[in-house]
Amino acid sequence: MRIHYICYANVCRSPIAEALTRAQAKARQLDLETSSSGLADPDLLSYTGIHPSGLRVLSSLGIDASSHQPKRTTKEMIDKADLVLMMDYSILNSLHKAELFDPLKLDLL
Repeated sequence: MRIHYICYANVCRSPIAEALTRAQAKARQLDLETSSSGLADPDLLSYTGIHPSGLRVLSSLGIDASSHQPKRTTKEMIDKADLVLMMDYSILNSLHKAELFDPLKLDLL
């Protein structure tokens, strides 16, 4: 199964969800792929990785996500996923309005 998380900038919420899910899947030996992205253009963001507070939270749980780089959501990312989870209603609403994606794959976390 492939799960994809989406937030606004892909610098805090969605990469944390991705890293936590990946760690839990590995600990339980589940065949699960995770990924994340954001609606914002990464070139316009002030961060080049996960926000420092997000890194601290993950680090406190023994999870290293320091290599994460923000990515902008594409149709291909969503098409590859079996389930796409949005971090808030505005993200879900934006994707439903775009009508580029299978609405049965999209849900709110």
